[in-house]
Amino acid sequence: MSPPAPLSKPDETPETSYQPQMTDAITVADLSSYMSAPTAERTASVEAWICSQLDDDGFHQLCQDMEGIWRRVGFGR
Repeated sequence: MSPPAPLSKPDETPETSYQPQMTDAITVADLSSYMSAPTAERTASVEAWICSQLDDDGFHQLCQDMEGIWRRVGFGR
């Protein structure tokens, strides 16, 4: 994801907060390691990450966007 566009006026502030872009890319080895972990460990890892993001407005928007996508591909209601 690219950084947000510059504001048009100096006194404007964005409505949402943005965390700095991740500098470490997820590699195939990272995904392989994740998939080889036991289900309980993977679940705990994802749960911990989600809980650490709950105060981020950008994360809330991501969740809303993902909800619509999951519905379109048939994993939702």
